[in-house]
Amino acid sequence: MINCNSFFKVLDVYRKEEITQIFIIHIPYKGIELFKNSVIQIGEENFEEEIIIKSRLSLEQKLNLESPIALNEREWLKRTNFPIGLDNTNEFFSLMPTEQLFPNTQQLYSAIKKMTDDLSDLNEI
Repeated sequence: MINCNSFFKVLDVYRKEEITQIFIIHIPYKGIELFKNSVIQIGEENFEEEIIIKSRLSLEQKLNLESPIALNEREWLKRTNFPIGLDNTNEFFSLMPTEQLFPNTQQLYSAIKKMTDDLSDLNEI
């Protein structure tokens, strides 16, 4: 889900084997001036460069891992098949979970839900 008045900056497009990673950062409307013509510097360090290096290393590590079982389940494969997010009758899949969350993912789900309610004024014009 993308907030109203959202902007994104592409930091990197990285190809490794048959995988392409596109790394973007979300820029709230009130942060446009900060990011428009510059990179994030902390002292002499290029912070964006550090993020890119870490994201590439993360991808390389994950390429050596086995896929989580949930990503091979029939329902997930059906939902992510082309066209993404639509069923065979071009109706959008529900955004509500069809199954109960695993207990260890409940906290992450709650944190993401709380963060994305976006009650701040960062995205107001």
